[in-house]
Amino acid sequence: YQGATQAPTTSSPATLSPSNAPTSSPTRPSPIPLSAIFADSLTSITVTFNVVTNAPDTGNGCAAILSPATLSLIGSGAACTWGSPASTLLISPGSGYTAVPGDTFTVLANAVGNGAMSSLRSAADRSVVLEGPANSLLEAEITGPSTVGSCGAFSLSALVAAGGGGRGLLHSWTSIGSAVDISQQQSEQSLQLSTAQLAGPGEYNFSVRITDFTGHTATAWQLVSYTSQPIPKISAWTPAVTTSVSISAALTIRTTIKPPPPSCTSGVSTTTAATWTQVVQNDANIDQNVQSYAPQLSSHRVAIPNPKSQYLSLPAYSLKAGKTYGFILTAKTLSGDAVLASTNRSFIVITEQRDVVASIKGGWKRLLPVVNGAAEKVFAFDASSSYDPHNRSFPLTYAWSLALENGTIIRQSAEAAGSSIFNVSSLSLASASSPTFTISVRVTGEGNRSSTSSQVVDVTSTAVPIVAVSAATSSGSSKHNPQDRLVLSATVEAQTPRQTISSYAWASSDTSLLDLSNKAILSSEVTGRNLVLRPGALQQVGATYRFSVSVTDSNGNTGVGYASVIANAAPRLGTCYSSPASGAALTDTFRLSCAGWSDEDLPMQYRFQCYQAAAGSLYLSDISAFQPLAYFDTVLPPPPPSSSANVTILASVRDGLDATATFSFQVAVSTPNIDLDAASSSATNLLDAGDVQGFVVFSAGIASLLKSSSKSPADLASARASLLSSVASLAAAEGGGAAAAQLVNSFTDVSSADELSEEARNSALSILSTVANSLNSSVSSGSSGGSDDEAVMLQTSQSSLGGLSNILNAVSGSGSNVNDSARSNLGARMEGILSALGDAQLQSAVEGEQAQELESPRITLVTQKMSPGGLAGSSLNASSGAGVTVPNLGSLSSSGGTEDPPVSVMVGVMNSSSVYPATSSSNLTYNNATGLVTVRLQQGGVLLNQASSGEAFRISIPLSESILGLLESNENASVICQYWDTDAEAWSTAGVSLVSVGRESGLVCASTHLTAFNGNTEVAIRINTPTSETVEDPRAYSIENPAMVMCLAIFGAYLVAVSCGMYYDLRISAAQGRAASDSFWRRSNHIRISRISSERSAGAFRKMVTWGFRRRHPWFSIFYRHHGDYISSTKRASILLCLLFNTMAVCALLIDQEQQLPFLSGRLSTAFVSMAFCFPVPFVMSYLHKRRIPERFRVRVVGNEQTTTLFGYAVIILSLLCGELMWEDMGGGDDDDDEGHLQESQRMGAIDDFDINDVDGDDAVDPFSNALAGLGFVTAGAAAGVVAATAQKAGAGLVGADQATKEEDAAAAKRRRWKERQRSIQAKRRELGEIEEQIAKDTKNIQLKARLRKLREEVLQLPASDDDDDLDLDLDGGVVGESNDDLDLEPTHALGG
Repeated sequence: YQGATQAPTTSSPATLSPSNAPTSSPTRPSPIPLSAIFADSLTSITVTFNVVTNAPDTGNGCAAILSPATLSLIGSGAACTWGSPASTLLISPGSGYTAVPGDTFTVLANAVGNGAMSSLRSAADRSVVLEGPANSLLEAEITGPSTVGSCGAFSLSALVAAGGGGRGLLHSWTSIGSAVDISQQQSEQSLQLSTAQLAGPGEYNFSVRITDFTGHTATAWQLVSYTSQPIPKISAWTPAVTTSVSISAALTIRTTIKPPPPSCTSGVSTTTAATWTQVVQNDANIDQNVQSYAPQLSSHRVAIPNPKSQYLSLPAYSLKAGKTYGFILTAKTLSGDAVLASTNRSFIVITEQRDVVASIKGGWKRLLPVVNGAAEKVFAFDASSSYDPHNRSFPLTYAWSLALENGTIIRQSAEAAGSSIFNVSSLSLASASSPTFTISVRVTGEGNRSSTSSQVVDVTSTAVPIVAVSAATSSGSSKHNPQDRLVLSATVEAQTPRQTISSYAWASSDTSLLDLSNKAILSSEVTGRNLVLRPGALQQVGATYRFSVSVTDSNGNTGVGYASVIANAAPRLGTCYSSPASGAALTDTFRLSCAGWSDEDLPMQYRFQCYQAAAGSLYLSDISAFQPLAYFDTVLPPPPPSSSANVTILASVRDGLDATATFSFQVAVSTPNIDLDAASSSATNLLDAGDVQGFVVFSAGIASLLKSSSKSPADLASARASLLSSVASLAAAEGGGAAAAQLVNSFTDVSSADELSEEARNSALSILSTVANSLNSSVSSGSSGGSDDEAVMLQTSQSSLGGLSNILNAVSGSGSNVNDSARSNLGARMEGILSALGDAQLQSAVEGEQAQELESPRITLVTQKMSPGGLAGSSLNASSGAGVTVPNLGSLSSSGGTEDPPVSVMVGVMNSSSVYPATSSSNLTYNNATGLVTVRLQQGGVLLNQASSGEAFRISIPLSESILGLLESNENASVICQYWDTDAEAWSTAGVSLVSVGRESGLVCASTHLTAFNGNTEVAIRINTPTSETVEDPRAYSIENPAMVMCLAIFGAYLVAVSCGMYYDLRISAAQGRAASDSFWRRSNHIRISRISSERSAGAFRKMVTWGFRRRHPWFSIFYRHHGDYISSTKRASILLCLLFNTMAVCALLIDQEQQLPFLSGRLSTAFVSMAFCFPVPFVMSYLHKRRIPERFRVRVVGNEQTTTLFGYAVIILSLLCGELMWEDMGGGDDDDDEGHLQESQRMGAIDDFDINDVDGDDAVDPFSNALAGLGFVTAGAAAGVVAATAQKAGAGLVGADQATKEEDAAAAKRRRWKERQRSIQAKRRELGEIEEQIAKDTKNIQLKARLRKLREEVLQLPASDDDDDLDLDLDGGVVGESNDDLDLEPTHALGG
């Protein structure tokens, strides 16, 4: 650090009176002022002393140092700041200062002491004479047309591009070589001329000389060509020559073109057209006013994206650094396609040649541990953050050096590409004679431009942590703009992992300059890794603020890091105004101007905004973007309703480092009767012509008029939709997001819901989505930077929230007709926009910084970055009470190391119950629903949406007064917690439970997750777990409990059913005995056979269903079962009781629980889980009641199942869905069939009791023979086949008389064949009867038995119908069909749910 530059030798010597002779010793003199000199910018005065002073406190201004006479010269509110070292005093004049060169500045006696011994003070006042600046920054320029047409007026204005010091200027106009009379305006700032004052077509040269209060002058010239043609009027908001243009920013030259008045075109209607072209070196088409730049023009050709626009817009890095470019705007007056006249305007753009930015990471000073006797350690110094601002991809070269404190270089490296790291051994530092070193690097970029950076290194013998500090200044340099927040970050190098660090402690080197114990200036704690100062914390502009952070590890060793910033001064001393001061909205043209602003960091730029109203609050609407010109011509929108017919204008003036000053003034604006359709058309035409700023201002005015219009809601809705469609193109353009968000906020502010159509609402949401995503991407890509970008991002986010809030107002209004599907889509889109805005806010935040809250009438957005180590148990809350308390997170990356990324937390609150469709519960309606709280956590781009096992997020939801009143007045009212499942598009309570509800706490919910589970492939089965309190609660067993009443009623019904069943069982047993059981097994076998042998028919299906209901239905089969069924009525009643209580238990476990399945969601998942729980019970019941098939009734059935396939599937489906059908094997048993040969007696008795015509009745055990049974089976099969065929024919219908005749003939033939079969069957039956009678007399007659078997086969081989299908009864008693497939029917027991 060096002292301030001494006064130049040409300065006047200090004036000392004899009484001012020094009284102190020569070695330690008293402080004496040597000089007082204006800065070149005239914004400050530097007083230089002969020694370093004790820098007395200047917190109360300059009154303690300067005399009253001097204070009157420097104005009200002047500030004094000591330099570094304190041998200079910087005076920043206040408002109304009058000091001029030659004035006397006096330092009070005993006010300033010697820096080495503060008691050494001057005993008398000391005075010096104020001197003017060594160099003047005063620059003058003339704005106005270079060509004027045949009629109308024009003006030439003298502007000060720089300098002036905010003081009055003298103007002197001259008409060179022409007879134009300007004597009446010679000393004015502007010349107001008409073409009538000109002598005729030709060229007219005007000049102006401007003189400031120090006597410095600046002169500018303007050549005006007068033509008799009706040329259009060009108004430019960019000066003819623009200097210091950064190539890293987009370039915009703003102009407007207006056609000549009809009086100049003989009443012919005209339009205009614009064309931009680039001119290169020595181009003859360039204006005479800038002809001197023609030889310097670059030959580098630039692609112009939209050459037909009124604006020239070039993307960043389109130009090259240090070059001069020329552009010409050609404006034409058109009548149809014919060109009536044309004119040109030339613009010169000079890009800045900036130095390479050299930087060594870690701050201006570092403390490194060099421990005696320890192993060698290598310290790395990193200059990789250096860059060439003109070409960031250019390969830089680095030249390093290591020097002792006295400047002796002990090591250096040759310049080399890519050597951004300089390694220094701890041994080389330990062997040096000095504990202080200086590391320097020279960085060379494109064109051999270079810059140097240095870092001081102190060495300690203690093993302290190695700390590096970085300062994120808003200007990107060592200067910081006080209106922005300042972020200082400490980084501990990998040698000391973060988990061993016990504390951080930030400090300011000068507590009188900045006191970090003042919580009001902090946006973070002083004990965190980051220190964040609020805007306005650095109050003394020009002062150097030094910071240090002490980092202590677990061993008690403390390392220190350092950083320093300079408080940049914003432009000052100027004023802004409007000319005229009053006029009509959207009709009259106002010139908004600023004058007298000065700053040392050039160039300065100007922006104008105005306050507009939306949803009952004021917001800033852009009138112009930042531009080099200090004025802007524009129409103004109508004033807000509460502003007393005044529009408040806010002018912003920023310097070259983005330090911004603001100035507000009012303009009286009346609201005339304006045709909204014509105004909307004019706004659209402005956008089509490329006049974006004009479109924005016109649209803001139209939005204000729409709110007071008497048009019908339908017309207003149509107008809003049309204008929003135009705004959509603005949102997609580069840099148009802020204006688009402002206009959406204006257009969606409606008085009733029907003024905002679905089309307008969707357009507004699409625009806001585009704005939020582009805002988020611009921040993440780093394309935005500087203090103004943060302000724009904040303003854009605020406008976007306002637009969302207006949309919520509209859909929540009484006239809203938004259906549930639209609400579902609305909620998803609004949450997406809110998340994108939150991400943009979080990207500029740092870990440990206090939460940032943006608020609109219905929406609040709160964001914060938290340390992963201290995340569990931390909370983020909005001012409304909504918030989240974070539990332990299983997926959190928190090793404690320095590389652990912070956790970004966002809480969004939408104060409306209309965001998503109303819940399906009858006790929740739109009016009684709370607002929506959205919570989002992420770390390193990974969403953290799952709490650890046993943990839950605590989410607080504010309750409206109406809900609180309902809860307090109605004891039956209650509140539940739920979340919106985006996959199921329904409200869900899965993983969510109520914690508490009250007036103070609001509604507090516990949730195991932050997002819907359905996207997760894991399965989670959730059940209600009874607690000891609920088990011991006597109310659970009281008759007041409906569930207990139902259990008692079911058990009572069971006792009645069991009693009746026992009586029924005993009666059957007494009446039929074993014969009933034998009949049951025979019938079971016959049913099995009929499933293969019978034709498909309604009768067969009815018989199968009847048998199934008698055997397997848990309700009907109790008293409708087969008399010989081995599962008695008593057993069936007990099984039914088990099924009922099982179902009730499953319902109790699953009620109010939502299951997580990868293939089902919502109620279907709950139904599937309940079915799975009920599924095993019927199987268990069947297993407990199983019975072995008697040996004599065992058969093996082979063949293809034909008639009951559909029935079987139907049984399965019904059993799964209804959970009430016990499905057992048709064989009725549960043991495997024997595959060996059965005894003859077993084969004979297995099916001897079958009568197909009596399958539904109760069996008497009549001794029918096997042959008769088989014959009856064949007869029934034939009859069923005839019935089925007849039914099929009848169902098909009769087609024509011929077809009917054919069918009658076929039926008659069938009847004849059937009669023949009946006669044959009767004959066979008689023969079978005879043989059986003989066998009864002679049971050992083998021949008779063989004859019986053969006859039986003949009977069974008789065809059952007209087809050729034959059925054979094999010798083993089974049935053989066409197929050889083996249907070994193993018993399958109860299937149900």
